[in-house]
Amino acid sequence: MKKNILNNTFIIFTLVAFALTSCKPIDSLINDNKKNTSNNIQGDDSSQQASSDTNLANANLEDANDAKQPENSNEASKPLIDALNKKITEEQEMAKGKQESDEQHGMKTDVFKKLTNSSNQKTYDEIENKTLREQFYASLNWEKTTIEDFGKIIGQIEKDDTNKGTLPKDLIDAGHKLQDGFEKIVNQIDLKKDKLNDLPYEKMTELKAKFDEIDSLKQNWINLVKEIVKDHTDDKDSIKNDVKKLVDYIKPKYDSKIKSELDKIATTNDDIKTILDTIK
Repeated sequence: MKKNILNNTFIIFTLVAFALTSCKPIDSLINDNKKNTSNNIQGDDSSQQASSDTNLANANLEDANDAKQPENSNEASKPLIDALNKKITEEQEMAKGKQESDEQHGMKTDVFKKLTNSSNQKTYDEIENKTLREQFYASLNWEKTTIEDFGKIIGQIEKDDTNKGTLPKDLIDAGHKLQDGFEKIVNQIDLKKDKLNDLPYEKMTELKAKFDEIDSLKQNWINLVKEIVKDHTDDKDSIKNDVKKLVDYIKPKYDSKIKSELDKIATTNDDIKTILDTIK
């Protein structure tokens, strides 16, 4: 029995010793727990900091984007609108205070009295056709010398039995038709000038391009007339005193540069109206 007691005591001692050597001290366990807790806290702080940094970056990006956005989303249209309004103002100012002379800038007797307006059966010199005449003058920006010199050339052609009535009428009507269409476009845009910012940039670009088409046609007409006047004065290719040569010189230039483009005026006018009608 004594032997059993000793054996049991030895076993208990061995187990206690093993337990003591295999377990960490309490302080170590506490420190480990603190360390784990600290790591967890630091991990949470890192995640929170990363999230905060991301949110701040996003906020800064949004602020930057907001800064790039103009107060008016159509701010890009402003140069187009300014240029368009400038051209319209110039056109309106050009005609202010202009009056036809009693002799209709030298064209009354040799030109206007000899041509008949098919729409009212009145000759061009009569009061019923005053608007037609004034639009012809305006097509040349009411430049007195250019109008009078060109009128003399048209009168020279009208005096020729072979060429009278056709080319002279075509030239007068071209100036009238071009200016009539141009004035309609100017008036349309002028009515909506305070609301042009309401147009999307793409539509504003299209409007400016359409206007430029007719403005360019008018400038081509003015340039052609001045070229004809200069070449006539210089007697280029002996056109000054030979009506046939003069007609042969003018007609191809007129047909290719002006006549072929006149039909586009009405279409362009309609296109501009369609664009402007989108403004409420």
